[in-house]
Amino acid sequence: PVQRIRLQTLRLRQRLSWSNGSPRGISRAGTRLLPPSLHPKVWFRRCVIFYTTLIKLSLIIHGTAGSGMTEKSTARVAEHVSQCLQLAALFEVSASPKPGNVHRMADFFDTRYEHFLASAVAAGPHFRCAAHRGIMVSKKRISPSEVGIGRVIKGAVESVGDWQRGGNTLLGTIILLSPIGVAAGMTLAKGLFSRANLRENVKTIVRAITPQDAVEVYDAVLAAKPGGLG
Repeated sequence: PVQRIRLQTLRLRQRLSWSNGSPRGISRAGTRLLPPSLHPKVWFRRCVIFYTTLIKLSLIIHGTAGSGMTEKSTARVAEHVSQCLQLAALFEVSASPKPGNVHRMADFFDTRYEHFLASAVAAGPHFRCAAHRGIMVSKKRISPSEVGIGRVIKGAVESVGDWQRGGNTLLGTIILLSPIGVAAGMTLAKGLFSRANLRENVKTIVRAITPQDAVEVYDAVLAAKPGGLG
């Protein structure tokens, strides 16, 4: 199983890298395009598959999940989910070539590759919190609407701002990964990890978002000051 997961990860990384000796997104005439593989829906699907693969590989190696989880094993699973999501963020910024974006071979004037590395570290405790809240939902200690996903996102964005001065680096990544972190905690707590279960739990968390969550996500956007939003 470990070899199969590693092969899936390698294939995905290859699809996101080079094709026929030319970077994806560049036509024969040298014009930068947005190929179908970069459509937002396709990217979301690839993200879910990629992050799921990392979580599965981690738990195959360390093997801790199920309904009989102790406080120690709960903390261990939450930490592993956090590490997987941090690693995914690091892989994403390290992918090269990535036209128009920062990566390991290209910086912006005021935002460098190192800013993204620091941001991934800063987001770690909040990803761990997201996974732990998911485990609590699975144990029926809180309801999905009590997760506080907005608070998790806002806290992560604020921590990223405290750790680096390169501007907005991970706002979109944090908004994407936080619900996945909660869903991963829910899924692993039941000991029935699968892509289908993860997707259903993501839907459960997203559908349970409250007005307060929306306010806190909006606060996170204001704190991150992303470009292009007016």
